[in-house]
Amino acid sequence: MSQGYSNYAQSQMVAETMQESEARALLRCAAKLEMAQQDGVRYADYCEAVRHNQRLWTVFQMSLLKPEHGLPGELADLLRSLSLFVDRRSMRAFGEHEAKLLTVLININRQVAAGLMQQMETMATTTVTAEQMPAPSMPQDGINIAG
Repeated sequence: MSQGYSNYAQSQMVAETMQESEARALLRCAAKLEMAQQDGVRYADYCEAVRHNQRLWTVFQMSLLKPEHGLPGELADLLRSLSLFVDRRSMRAFGEHEAKLLTVLININRQVAAGLMQQMETMATTTVTAEQMPAPSMPQDGINIAG
């Protein structure tokens, strides 16, 4: 790797906010899950995509357990519920190996990433309190979050 590229990559990491990192990670996982939905994908690749997504949501779960997470109560509760849903859906996807089970995970990742990006735009234009930030919405595809 050239020194110039290395310096650029390092400055990008410093300049990137936590929200940008989280949004990028969610979109990357969504893309991997989408690839895992393709016909003919190897079972190992399918499982790796689901596992990768589940790991990301485990990181979110762990950060939400810390008192200093800084999110309003309702938003933190919603994200905890989403993370539990992601766990249940992931376990089901491992067992059933059905591409259609990944669609809701892809949609959740994209919606939360969009909310993070909207939050960054809002913060860039105005100063807002945590209570004023938009909350991600629950999946709207008729999926029962209980299982």
